[in-house]
Amino acid sequence: MPSKGESPVTSLQPIREIDEARFFEIATSSHVTSRLPDWQMTMTYARRLAAHSRADFLSPADQQLLFGIYEDGELVGALSLGPDYRCDYRVAVGFFVGEAYTRRGSAGRAIDEAEKIAAAHGIDQLHALAEADNLPSVTRLQKSGFTLLGECFLRRDGEREKRRNLLFVKKICLTPENMVK
Repeated sequence: MPSKGESPVTSLQPIREIDEARFFEIATSSHVTSRLPDWQMTMTYARRLAAHSRADFLSPADQQLLFGIYEDGELVGALSLGPDYRCDYRVAVGFFVGEAYTRRGSAGRAIDEAEKIAAAHGIDQLHALAEADNLPSVTRLQKSGFTLLGECFLRRDGEREKRRNLLFVKKICLTPENMVK
């Protein structure tokens, strides 16, 4: 445990098999599903992603990659990197943390780690989508240096009305030092 004033060590890792129950507990909590309704996770899809994340997860760009957000070895949330077909952009980042880990910088540190992974693989920008009324995500993206690119209206599964979503972009400076050789 970090001492007072120190940040925990945050890392993105494949979700360990031992952490699957914790992952599903966080992912299906009302805290997460109320803020990320387009997550629309089914248990089958989530299990496939969790199993895939334990494999060699630096896979082709057309695959969704799911990472566990670990702080000092404890699973606190998840972050995905993958194509965003909804708004036709290259690589999108999505994230959530358990309620006990909100307002502690966990999501921001995870996004920083995702940027390092993206840069290492030659990805020069990340996109993110947040429902306009999901103020915690909108604020986190802005604090992490994402710029509002525009908005799009998307329909949740089974809903008639489209919801206003904000589309963000962050440019990543690629250097020989931060790219995989």
